[in-house]
Amino acid sequence: GRLISNTNAHCTQPSLKVGEYTVRVSKNGLDFSSTSATFTVHSPISSFHLEPSYGIHGGSFNVSLRGSGFVNSCELSCQFGSHIMPAYFINSTQIFCTIPTNVDHNSKYVDVTISVNSIEFQNSYSTEFLYVKPFILSSIVP
Repeated sequence: GRLISNTNAHCTQPSLKVGEYTVRVSKNGLDFSSTSATFTVHSPISSFHLEPSYGIHGGSFNVSLRGSGFVNSCELSCQFGSHIMPAYFINSTQIFCTIPTNVDHNSKYVDVTISVNSIEFQNSYSTEFLYVKPFILSSIVP
């Protein structure tokens, strides 16, 4: 690890099994801090799909993501292209997210990925959401 300041350090996570770990800090490798933090390693999220998998540009609506390995985290989030949106936990196989309204109107498909900490998004399991142009009804003829 690397000491950034008196209150901040940068550490590299070793390969760990799923579970909770206690983290303590040391400047010399012998004397460790009396306080600690808990670090949780989750199972990776497996493949998922969206319901619905398409929607209108500018429409702010919810989509359901179904898969497995979802965890109830206050930082659970979905990323649509470059836009990060909060996700809402239903159970270990379903979450939902609100589609962002401020996407590039030239884009059609955007990659959708999920994160349990709003920082690390799993690109190995992603899917696409299709934005479609809204239609305008100009007349109705009987």
